[in-house]
Amino acid sequence: MVERSPGVTAEMVDAVLVNRPTSPVDAESRLLALQGFLLLPDSAVLTAINKRIGNILRKAPPDQGVSVNAALFGESQGAEALLYRVVGNLSQGSGARVRAGGAGAATPRP
Repeated sequence: MVERSPGVTAEMVDAVLVNRPTSPVDAESRLLALQGFLLLPDSAVLTAINKRIGNILRKAPPDQGVSVNAALFGESQGAEALLYRVVGNLSQGSGARVRAGGAGAATPRP
């Protein structure tokens, strides 16, 4: 069982289960992807950012079909504009990798 593997914490299992995997194989794939993600050098920073975003979204009203107006970022090379482009590119690539090979395939390789 993966959840009894070295390096797998209860928090990791909870993080996988909260997304309601469709099967034990899906759960294992997600857990392995999470383990791979946590090995990345920036995982701690990205995890903290994700937690902050989650907290903000929980306080926001329900989905109102809001879209991002990138023109409001100001300079085209600013941090916000760059982040918007990078996330957009990663989202497209991750979706294709997940469809091709499961959750672990979505983790970019350094």
